[in-house]
Amino acid sequence: MSSLDRLIEDAASRLNLGYRARSVVTVLTAYIATREDGLAGLGDQFERAGVGALFHSWCRGDEQPIVASQLERAIGREDLARLSRRAGFPPGIFAVIVAELLPPLVDLLTTTNGAPVALRARRLDAHAAGAAGQAVRGVAVRSILACLIGVSLILATSWLYLVTRAPPQDTSATRVAPVADARLSLVVDGDHVRVDGRLPRAADQRRVWNALVQRYGEDNVRGQLQVDGGTRPPRWQDRLIAHLPALLAPGLRLDLEGEHIRVDSRALTVQDRLGVTRVLRDHFGAFDVRGLWTPGIAALHALPPDATPDAVVVALNQTVVKFQPEATALTGDSLDTLHATAAALRQLPAGTRVEVGVHTDSHGDAAARRALSQQRAESLVLALHLLDVPMGMLDAMGHGADDPIADNRSEAGRAQNRRVVYRLLR
Repeated sequence: MSSLDRLIEDAASRLNLGYRARSVVTVLTAYIATREDGLAGLGDQFERAGVGALFHSWCRGDEQPIVASQLERAIGREDLARLSRRAGFPPGIFAVIVAELLPPLVDLLTTTNGAPVALRARRLDAHAAGAAGQAVRGVAVRSILACLIGVSLILATSWLYLVTRAPPQDTSATRVAPVADARLSLVVDGDHVRVDGRLPRAADQRRVWNALVQRYGEDNVRGQLQVDGGTRPPRWQDRLIAHLPALLAPGLRLDLEGEHIRVDSRALTVQDRLGVTRVLRDHFGAFDVRGLWTPGIAALHALPPDATPDAVVVALNQTVVKFQPEATALTGDSLDTLHATAAALRQLPAGTRVEVGVHTDSHGDAAARRALSQQRAESLVLALHLLDVPMGMLDAMGHGADDPIADNRSEAGRAQNRRVVYRLLR
């Protein structure tokens, strides 16, 4: 079995695409083959969209994940819609599928252990195999030449630098420490707070420490913050300092590392848990936030194993999930709710059908609002399906701005109108 066949087989099983997996891979491979400069041209598109680092990680075999909104920005909404029609999928679902398949496909089309991938073992498809095969071979040759030229330039530049600038007496090699993520752990114990972490600069260390001292007093802050110049600057630091008074309730544990935030609020009162969750969702939604507690999640967890479909839908309608602005991808603070929703839906009897209705605010053209809501509904349905909810159980329905529940003239009202409503069909 060729590497491409293994990729198709994995997609068919993991994404539950069945025979349609080959169609999606064929469409993607043909699309890459038609780009000017093939795979390198696709990489240029991602660079111009500001997500070139993701594309280059795939070429190295790292396969960092990409969300549907980033994919739309790199490929273009029109091209993505055209490809979705060729593959026979709704645009929202197709974007999520491509976000899963493109990283391993780029890795496959680049190299395997430094050698060009052989894709001739089996035809991709009757109408796409020739173009794809030529593109892959051409990309492989160009990639090798580009790598050789790049390595030569780097070596020549490094040699010139060492000859002209390095002190004659110092011939030892200096190893550069790997770049690590900034890390901070806060544990509130009554009137005391324990802190531990790693930050890139002494100025960062002082800012965080002084903010904690101002909140708790010098004698009540314990622990240590290390300074490590090889650490990436944290994006969460300014937000954390600004919202410390609202976050650090007695009994809370908060762990921040890179793009990930973990919160343990089980020891807090209900009111404090809601307050902490509200601050994290309002100001840290761009991060992968886990451990949030909301009334909707609490209602889902409180459902008995034999809960009726009506009771499950009532609980589901207490949850809140949010999407990236003008995109189909969920925000990082919605993942806990997504998992709890999937767990509740998996308990429903076979044959149950539930409508997943997505509403938007009225900001913009009505037709565009309806199209966006439909894409978001399809994206949410697929995300739940990937968490083992049967695809036949859910119907995606985009309502656009047709049924507002608040005044669209205020931001608070528009936020209420951007919602997901579950409805039992049978």
